Amino acid sequence: DQEKLLEKTKGKESEYQKILTDAKKKAGEIKARLFELVGIPKAPTFEEALKVAEYVSNITGVRPALLLAVIEQESALGKNVGQCYLADTETGQGVSVKNGGKKISRVMSPKRDVPHFLNITRETGRDPYKTLVSCPMSFGWGGAMGPAQFIPSTWNLYKDRVKAITGKAADPWNIQDSFLAAGLYLADYGAKAQT
Repeated sequence: DQEKLLEKTKGKESEYQKILTDAKKKAGEIKARLFELVGIPKAPTFEEALKVAEYVSNITGVRPALLLAVIEQESALGKNVGQCYLADTETGQGVSVKNGGKKISRVMSPKRDVPHFLNITRETGRDPYKTLVSCPMSFGWGGAMGPAQFIPSTWNLYKDRVKAITGKAADPWNIQDSFLAAGLYLADYGAKAQT
């Protein structure tokens, strides 16, 4: 019976593997397109994120595992860079992408962060009204940007240091730049001691 069964299914394994490979490829393409639709050109795989974290560790002394844990908590390794858009630069009000454009107050601090955000989006060639940022929680302000979720005023404290290391303008939505800025931030607050 086993021999008969093997004979009947002979050649089917390669067909199955081809269908499986095609399905995985299509799923990857769909996943990549979903990230593009929410404003992320390409969310990294864990392996890609690990390589960037190891690069940052060599520069900052911050353990890759700690950096990855922080970025995972902040944005699921760059998969969620926010669900709100800034709509009013005077008040900091915005709209929620998730809730069909519902108005949200406190999307970004108009005094502390909006001016910086407008400069950052201009420098990176982004539309400030179509660039995703974090929505506010039940307290405080939203407005955090990119995979490391820096608020604009804090990003400005690190962008020149990132530029000095990479040799190019820093971009908070760029995986490598955001990981590096986060590593520098963590190192500044003692993480390079690895204790």
